[in-house]
Amino acid sequence: MFGRDTFDLLSENKKRMNMFGRKPSIEVDPSLSIQRTTRPEAAPVKLLLDDNELKAHIRTEEALKFCSPARLHAELIDFLNRENIKVFDKDKVHAYLKGKAEAEKKVYIWRSLRPQDKTTDYRLYTIEGHGGYDSRDWESRPYDKPVPLRVLVTVEKIYKKFGDKIQFFVSDYEVPHPDPFIMVTALDLPRIVFDVWDEPSFKG
Repeated sequence: MFGRDTFDLLSENKKRMNMFGRKPSIEVDPSLSIQRTTRPEAAPVKLLLDDNELKAHIRTEEALKFCSPARLHAELIDFLNRENIKVFDKDKVHAYLKGKAEAEKKVYIWRSLRPQDKTTDYRLYTIEGHGGYDSRDWESRPYDKPVPLRVLVTVEKIYKKFGDKIQFFVSDYEVPHPDPFIMVTALDLPRIVFDVWDEPSFKG
């Protein structure tokens, strides 16, 4: 179900991240500009399993006393659908953040939202030198900037349903107003991006 969009536990891309104070080892396309980069729009999620299939998976796995990544993913998507929480195309988010970062000769990363989201269970692999997370790096420390209340309310909804099974991450790079995106994920789950806000106004 997940393919290459899962987490590469043996990623060797750390040296390519080169962020926050170190010059990125990337070639910057001079034609890139923040103005030419269009921020993607969120859309309703598409269910992975219908209601009966999901209930059958939950019932059987609970009887076996485990929760597979596939079931957690399907259950999370089902919850987002029921709560009318739209999601972004992760590839378009990456392209947008990459374009903005490289226009300023930076590299974007993901930072844990809360201290309890800082996980050593996995690292997020980089894509074209961007979008990594490694709990051992200072740059990946918990997010230290304000988060809009409406975003936190959504985080609260998801956390109340799934607890510590999932983690939240916020995109960031060293520029004044990086327009952060927030995602929810877990070990062996795709990156599910569900909100974004404008800095410094913190509006939708």
